[in-house]
Amino acid sequence: MTHEQAIKLLNIPSEDYYELLQSFKPSLHKIITKDILESEEEDEEDEEICTISYIHIDGDGGAVYFQGHSEIFEEEGITISLIDCTYCDMPTNTLLEIYEGILLGDTDE
Repeated sequence: MTHEQAIKLLNIPSEDYYELLQSFKPSLHKIITKDILESEEEDEEDEEICTISYIHIDGDGGAVYFQGHSEIFEEEGITISLIDCTYCDMPTNTLLEIYEGILLGDTDE
């Protein structure tokens, strides 16, 4: 993932994003995307699907994207992508918060 893609997902000005990236203060950002799964049956309604994802910024140039869906494992997995960096530091409790948020499907922002 690129910084530009992260900025678009976060829906913030690029100046704010780069400030967070170099702030020496970690931050966690929840992203909820909604899609419509069209029913194959005429008598069934379309289903709204919410995907919960997170971007963690370590404040020292590192950032990582946790997408609450996996191409291989679908809704039972996650995809993890570094954002234009080679590593990202994270407190253990942040990783647990991400895991719980995706696992429990908490769509409150």
